[in-house]
Amino acid sequence: MTDQPIFSRPASFEIDGHSHTAKLAGSWTMLGLSQSVRHQIDTKMSEVLNSEDIIAIDCTGIEQIDTAGVLLIQNFQRNLEKKGKTAVLNGLAETKKNLFEQLDKIQPLALELTIARKHRLPPFMILANQAGYQIFRLGKQSLSLVSFFGYVLIRMGVMIVHPSRLRWTALASHLDRTGFQALPIVGLLSFLIGIVLSFQGVDQLSQWGAAIFTVNLVALSMTREMGVLITAILVAGRSGSSFTAEIGAMKINEEVDAIKTLGLNPIDVLVLPRLLALVMVLPLLTFFANFMGIMGGGVMLWVLLGIEPANYINLVRDAISPTGFWLGIIKAPVFAFFVGLISCFHGMLVKGSTEEVGSSTTRAVVESIFYVIMLDAVFSIIFSILKI
Repeated sequence: MTDQPIFSRPASFEIDGHSHTAKLAGSWTMLGLSQSVRHQIDTKMSEVLNSEDIIAIDCTGIEQIDTAGVLLIQNFQRNLEKKGKTAVLNGLAETKKNLFEQLDKIQPLALELTIARKHRLPPFMILANQAGYQIFRLGKQSLSLVSFFGYVLIRMGVMIVHPSRLRWTALASHLDRTGFQALPIVGLLSFLIGIVLSFQGVDQLSQWGAAIFTVNLVALSMTREMGVLITAILVAGRSGSSFTAEIGAMKINEEVDAIKTLGLNPIDVLVLPRLLALVMVLPLLTFFANFMGIMGGGVMLWVLLGIEPANYINLVRDAISPTGFWLGIIKAPVFAFFVGLISCFHGMLVKGSTEEVGSSTTRAVVESIFYVIMLDAVFSIIFSILKI
């Protein structure tokens, strides 16, 4: 609290020609300053310029002052200095001097920012700067993700040694949500993909009289690549986004802090049940997706080529080898682990407002899909080198 009066006179500005003094009085605040005062300063500037080189600014009559008043006075001083005059402030209380000193420190920075705005970088430099920032941010986030990955592995080791630490009820709930409840969308999409593959296969292979090999195309595509890839992407968009949003909302509501206060580890409570549920469920969803995709292809080939279901099953059996079948299934737990890890990681990063939940969820889904496709490419290269 200050000793300034609550109700003050409006700001006033007068020039004493005999003593070469500009007398300031009243309330030099945002509310006390009027347009007339600013006009007085501009009109009486000529009187001041015709006086002595040293001009005194008497501030003893100022009752209240804030940054608006200080800036106006400092602007008046600068205008005098440009004309070769020296303006000296008199009668300032100690608290008012501190305000002037603080603004004197800030104004050079504001001037630098103004100059920077006037001299903007060329577009290519701005683009390079943004690219560098994004690369730096990606590297920093990747390092944090590796750290999170290591900590999750440590907690999983502890859980294996002490199985009682696992939240079995939460695990069962997530198995239902990520697995059983995802069957309709996974089955429908896989069935439609099987129809599309068979239709395109017949359309192209029939030109060389090899339409029957569409069965091999559908069976191998679904079991080796399409089944697990489409299922992982669906799970990333459906379950992964849910993981990020749930954990992010708990972070904002300080529920994660409450878990720590109770002496529990948030990784054990929130991350591991979701991660394990996804790893257990995705291979089963992949098998179901393969089955539905092959069934969709069979229906389309029955319509287009008249292949009976019994004959189609025999042709599929000859086309799929045990190795080809398991190559697709092996990818599923790896994809699931990374989808769950990235989704929970971004959920743990949420802080601030609910808007952060939405942006973190978007980043989690995009990065999960990116990692799934990248890992699928890595698996393809490895299988190609191993000739399997």
